[in-house]
Amino acid sequence: MQKLKRYDEAISWCKKAIDLKWDKALFRIGDIYKELNDYDKAVFYYKQSFEKTKDKMSANNLGFIFSKKLNNYQKAEKWYKEAIKLNNYESYKNISSLYHEKLKNDIKASAYAIAVIDTKYTKASVLRVLQNDMKIPNDIIQKGYELQLNSDEFPIKYKGKLDLDE
Repeated sequence: MQKLKRYDEAISWCKKAIDLKWDKALFRIGDIYKELNDYDKAVFYYKQSFEKTKDKMSANNLGFIFSKKLNNYQKAEKWYKEAIKLNNYESYKNISSLYHEKLKNDIKASAYAIAVIDTKYTKASVLRVLQNDMKIPNDIIQKGYELQLNSDEFPIKYKGKLDLDE
């Protein structure tokens, strides 16, 4: 019960900040509602945050809620792509998981994972996830590599050598 009172107080302060046009509070209140598992309110505030501030974490969190909590994979994909346009590398990882786990498209899962090699993630770590964790065959990973190189869907691209057979 004590924790609930803190949430109530935090919501109250965030709403006051929002009334004073402090747009960063929109993201914070979205986080609070996400923690409270009130996903409708979290979505409402994250969307407002994104519209007013173009905050890439708001878009990423919308993707997460739609993917993991509301099972709306089309909306999850849309929001992850919005975050990706703003160079949120975490969203590349998240959309890769979405394509692999929910949409059953391992070529796109590979493509999104490969695109961020040498940004936040090393080639070895990305290939380990694709090959060992996701169990994606090398020929599919190669197709994902080619897709991310040749499609405008990917704002950043990995152009280095993959070395899948090492």
